[in-house]
Amino acid sequence: MGFGMASNGTLTLVTFVSLLVGVPFTIQYARKEVPRERWDNQEFFRINQMLTGFWGLLFLINLSKSVYEFYYPGTLGFVGNALLWVNIVIGIVITKKYPAYARRRMKQTVNP
Repeated sequence: MGFGMASNGTLTLVTFVSLLVGVPFTIQYARKEVPRERWDNQEFFRINQMLTGFWGLLFLINLSKSVYEFYYPGTLGFVGNALLWVNIVIGIVITKKYPAYARRRMKQTVNP
């Protein structure tokens, strides 16, 4: 098994298992930036569920790319490497932008 398959498989598995057990992996990082009084808030938990699910999809895409490259080495070339980095950048941007968007949407739902 290639290193890419092992690492991306592990990330994908850990991410989705964290959702299944009810402790989205992004919570540990979010707690470093969010005041303690908001940690038990349902909004905080829901945002982290969505972020973890999104990261899980990105990791799954990277896992799929790694599996493909394992069976068809050298066929993706630059595109395969670019996909990995594009996914990471997309994940970072979504992680930074989504919480504010979600809070605005939740407020609109409560106060139409």
